[in-house]
Amino acid sequence: MKEDKTRMSHIKWFYLILVVLGGGAIVSCLVKTQVVDGNFWRDKAKSRESMLQTVLAHRGDIISSDGKVLATTVPVCDLYIDLGWNPRTDGAGNMVYDKKGRPVIDTIIQDKYYKAHLAQVCNILHKANPAKSAEQYKQLITSERRKKKPGRCVPLVKKMPYSCWKEICSIPGWRKGVVQSVSDDQGNNSVIRYHRAHTYGTLAENCLGYYLGDHDSYTGLDGYNDSLLRGRDGLYLCRRLTRGVWMPVETGANRREVKDIDKSDSSNITVRQAVIEGESIVTTIDSRVQDVAEQSLRKYMDKYCNGDPKSKGAVVVMEVETGRVLACVSLKWDTLRRLYREKRDGNVACCDLYQPG
Repeated sequence: MKEDKTRMSHIKWFYLILVVLGGGAIVSCLVKTQVVDGNFWRDKAKSRESMLQTVLAHRGDIISSDGKVLATTVPVCDLYIDLGWNPRTDGAGNMVYDKKGRPVIDTIIQDKYYKAHLAQVCNILHKANPAKSAEQYKQLITSERRKKKPGRCVPLVKKMPYSCWKEICSIPGWRKGVVQSVSDDQGNNSVIRYHRAHTYGTLAENCLGYYLGDHDSYTGLDGYNDSLLRGRDGLYLCRRLTRGVWMPVETGANRREVKDIDKSDSSNITVRQAVIEGESIVTTIDSRVQDVAEQSLRKYMDKYCNGDPKSKGAVVVMEVETGRVLACVSLKWDTLRRLYREKRDGNVACCDLYQPG
């Protein structure tokens, strides 16, 4: 009996020593974290919760002499739909099982919303991309959803209007299925980006200019006046609100602009470089004269050129007294669309050498 009591006493002392050693290890780790490595972890936390973010400047518009916006910057979106599923969880985050012990699976887009609004979504997709019918989009989405492992990021439409993208996001139940960010080869993760758009379609396209993505440059008037139109991007110190959401920090007296930007030091500075929006320019092109000149040239070429692939023509309308160019048209034959139209790298009026007549 005495030996048993002695053994129990030794066991109690053993566990007591373990508790003391464990508590001492925890206290030593806390002291090391707070005192020895405190500055390191505080700086790391600050760098994760506050970061310098770039705010893109809005590129200026190109306006005709009669006050019409010929070229502007508009947001476009890539629509990806998540047709996958997730296990259902309760309020505590635990998986929910049915009566047979199998986990309950919920689709990202619930069935009741999917069936009720599928036709509406397909009509919006057809409006954004008329190349595919609403029925084709319906077949694509249905086939993907029926797969054993449905796609978690199914691409539907590239460069769709922002208004159509928002319209789909506003449909009940479908917002959860719209993918908000996708990483690409360039490191971009937002499905929303900005695109240079010509308001009147192909009207004066070569004169206005195209965006050259490989060189991040423009042709035509857009390229010639790039320094005015581009503006200057801003650089702001922002605080993280939630994942992927940042808010600029504004603290009154500390808010100031710094010309010499040093991204490694952002202490007590909220505005590192203020954004400067691009300036708009007014060109001498008159949209009415441009339209009449283009229609007249197309009518003439349809009559006398008969769709010859090598045929091309140009019209330049100039105001004699001032030398202002009121219209600049360049048409080439488009074999796919079977008509004469403005084509990339086809500025016949400026690049080709012909005698007038």
